Amino acid sequence: MQAIKYCITTLSPLPFASNTGDPNMVATLDYIPGTCLRGMFANEYIKKRKLGENAHKDETFYRRFLK
Repeated sequence: MQAIKYCITTLSPLPFASNTGDPNMVATLDYIPGTCLRGMFANEYIKKRKLGENAHKDETFYRRFLK
């Protein structure tokens, strides 16, 4: 597996919740999960290609984001 290191600067705080074990407490992550980045890229791909609800039928979209 290959890793690509990069730095992302946000314009405002991004609170990503994580489980702490205590049902009354919520902790936040100090990183942006890869699944959130993949969702952001998939959303941009859908918008630019105007795929709408049929994105899963697009072979390239399926290969890059769903497979």
